This record gives sequence, C-alpha cells and structure tokens, in this order.
Amino acid sequence: MALLLALQDFAEPDLCDNAPSGVETLPGYDAGFEAGMAAAKADQASVDRALIQSLEDLSFGFAEARHVILQGLVPFFETLVGLILPKSVDAVFRAQLIEQLQSAAAQDMQQPCQLVLHPGQVSAVTQILTDLNMQELAVTSRADQPAHAALIQRGKVETAIDVDAVLTGIQDTLAGFIDTTQEHADHG
Repeated sequence: MALLLALQDFAEPDLCDNAPSGVETLPGYDAGFEAGMAAAKADQASVDRALIQSLEDLSFGFAEARHVILQGLVPFFETLVGLILPKSVDAVFRAQLIEQLQSAAAQDMQQPCQLVLHPGQVSAVTQILTDLNMQELAVTSRADQPAHAALIQRGKVETAIDVDAVLTGIQDTLAGFIDTTQEHADHG
C-alpha cells in the first residue's frame, strides 16, 4: 500500500491549461538551442574537413605505393627485355617451327615441302629434322631472312614464322611501359 502512494496516477489528464508544457518555456531555452545548433554545425564541418583530408591522404598514399611498385618493376622488365627474351628465342623458334612442320605434314604429305631459313639456323634445324625423321624437307637458306624466321612453302601455300618480330613487339611494348613509368616518375 505504501508503494501506491509514492506513484503518480497517469489515468487522469492534467486539466490545467496554464501550466508550463515543457522545457521550451524555461528562460534561456531559445538562446541555448541556437548555441547548441551552432556548435553541432561547427562539429559537423570539422568532421567533414577531417574526412576530406583522410581521403586525400589515402589517395596520395595509393599513388605513392603504385609509383614505388612500378619503379621496382623497371629492373625486372629491363632484365626480361635485355636478357631473358633474347636467350629464349632459339628454343621458341625451333619449337614453333616443329609445330608448324608437323601440322603441314599432317594436312598433306603428298606435296613437297621447302623450308627457307637464315643461314645461321640451317645446321641446327637440319639436325632437328633428322631427329624427327623429316629429312625429305628441302632446306634452303637466304641471307635476307631474319635469324629467327622461317618460311614453309608447300605447293601454293606458305606459312611464315617470325619469332624476331614477336620479340621486337614484346620488347617495344615493355620498353614503352618502362618509358611511361619513368616519365610518370619524373613528372609525378
């Protein structure tokens, strides 16, 4: 019973219309509300500036990281273009030549086949042809033929293999990438 006396009864509405309705009627409410809103706007502007600065820092960090990675790749590409690709050309050329010759033989063995090579490749390719039992191919050389190029003539059909042109294209592409990376590094 003691508990009931301590609680207010909310069942009856307050019939007094002249009673203050809330905090809006307290002295200084409007001034305090305006000051609070101004402080909130100032805080929001500060948060916005901090967010913009963080995004700019992140963007700069990404550009720096990208620049460092690309600069780190330059020696790799220079080694690839200058050492690895030229040393692998012989093996690639001979593998491509064998593949094309086997394809030509599978299509039509009745037509005579002639192989035109650079003079420096004749002995190595002749040895490969001997190992593959393809001695019936007529191997000729032309000095104007690129070192890693071949022309397979079978009747009226000709197939050209030019690994040097492919290598030059790869080297040009990578050199362009290296130049672009260096230019970007120089100009930011």
